[in-house]
Amino acid sequence: SGWLARTVFELGAVEYVGIDPSKQNINMARKTYKQGEFIKGSLEAFETGKTFDLVVCIMTAEHIDDLAAAFKKWHKFLEPGGALIIIAGAVGNFTRERHDYKLTVEQDGEEMIVRTERGAYPTTIDIIRPVGMFNKLARQSDFKPVRHIPIKATDSLTRPRPHYKSVAGKALLELLEYKK
Repeated sequence: SGWLARTVFELGAVEYVGIDPSKQNINMARKTYKQGEFIKGSLEAFETGKTFDLVVCIMTAEHIDDLAAAFKKWHKFLEPGGALIIIAGAVGNFTRERHDYKLTVEQDGEEMIVRTERGAYPTTIDIIRPVGMFNKLARQSDFKPVRHIPIKATDSLTRPRPHYKSVAGKALLELLEYKK
């Protein structure tokens, strides 16, 4: 949807390229943000002769089939000393019973396939990858892990939503930073 473009430009970026497989998200981004380049496609298909100071991957690394190839591609796109930031689902959040959801967790190597049934809402299926897997693949692609920040449920999220009380203070997401 392009929402990250506004933030990076406010922080001083001179260029932004966003990639999304959703036509609706790309159209929304192009309509909302006049600065930046928005490309409908996937990381796997994306090619450019450009390099970047920063690559950000938010809640999408779980959907990339060949994560090792993705790390190699991110490495290719980054300037020396550039940063890769990945925000991914926290294993504990996606694999523990919460709210009134019914979870089925299937281990597939290092990954977990989590099926979430939520009553009247559609069933979702997520691929959850542990931080250690990201770190291992990052090192194999010559990235240096810099920091890992668990993003926890805050009081402002849980107080007005009583059904979120069970996740109070627990990591919902993981922010991982790597340097080339």
